[in-house]
Amino acid sequence: MADADWRAQHCAFDDDDDDDQAGAPPEHLRAFEAFIDSVVPVDMVLAFGREQSARARRGERRRSHEEDVKEKLKLWAKAVAAKARQDVIKHNNKNSACVHGV
Repeated sequence: MADADWRAQHCAFDDDDDDDQAGAPPEHLRAFEAFIDSVVPVDMVLAFGREQSARARRGERRRSHEEDVKEKLKLWAKAVAAKARQDVIKHNNKNSACVHGV
């Protein structure tokens, strides 16, 4: 959403034709995207890429940049939840007589 706001302002107020920076989001958004790209598990990234390719073959519209980031956030949340479940199960199996009952 911040990226969409930035793009609207950038397109409305920037009159120079500097192609190097045209359409590029600000550094803080690029850093956020790099973080998301680094924490989403590889298998989920590959599945996401396959889904994008399938959408293109079917002639469906490409996802917007904002939709891509939202999807990556969902994948990250799923990965975090799966890891937490694995850790709880591992903890319960390892310490079946654990006193704090986690």
